[in-house]
Amino acid sequence: MSAAGLCVCAGALVLIIATLGCLGARMESKIFLIVYFVVVCFLLIIQATTGMMGYLYKDFVRQGVKHSLYMSINSTYAIGYRPSDELRFTWNHLQSTLHCCGVESYHDWYYSVLWQKNKFVPDSCCDPTHFADSDSMKNCGKDSKNEKLWFQEGCYELYTEWLLQHLKVVALFAIAFVIVEIVVLVTSMRLYLHVRAKEARSKDEPSLRYSRGGVSNDAEVYLINS
Repeated sequence: MSAAGLCVCAGALVLIIATLGCLGARMESKIFLIVYFVVVCFLLIIQATTGMMGYLYKDFVRQGVKHSLYMSINSTYAIGYRPSDELRFTWNHLQSTLHCCGVESYHDWYYSVLWQKNKFVPDSCCDPTHFADSDSMKNCGKDSKNEKLWFQEGCYELYTEWLLQHLKVVALFAIAFVIVEIVVLVTSMRLYLHVRAKEARSKDEPSLRYSRGGVSNDAEVYLINS
């Protein structure tokens, strides 16, 4: 729900910004153009700040991921905890996909809440290369003698590297968006200056005031000088 809410908020924000830009360009309104310029500048500052923080605090991100994994692994097989099914599925998918077990090693599963007196691991920790099929892997994590058949590497490093690798792709898209936003800022500023100059020219041009007898004196003087 948090991801869906984030997408909805981002879409609504883009819609509002685009509407402001379209109204400012269509109506040649300086107010709309100024608001549009300020909002885009605000987004540009947020993106630049977030990108710099993400680059400078990589170690902090690693520690945060490690802490989150330990927190989730302690709740994965908790009895009577409803979200445990989702966490269990996530951990099983993570371990079977990345070929890892636990946070730093399979020892992290020992004495879990569900099996407090046993050295058990989930079946997803079992290396399928040592088994003929998936049926033979059932309950392989319930026997400590099968330790050599389990994934020996923890998921922390593998998952962090996977996450940072995808963050590079996100960073490339962020740079592309920043370039587009800079172009948009320059364009909106040029449009604002154009509207301002157009209003200034219209104020300088004398207005033709007509009466029943013809054109007024101001207009006649202007026409003679021209």
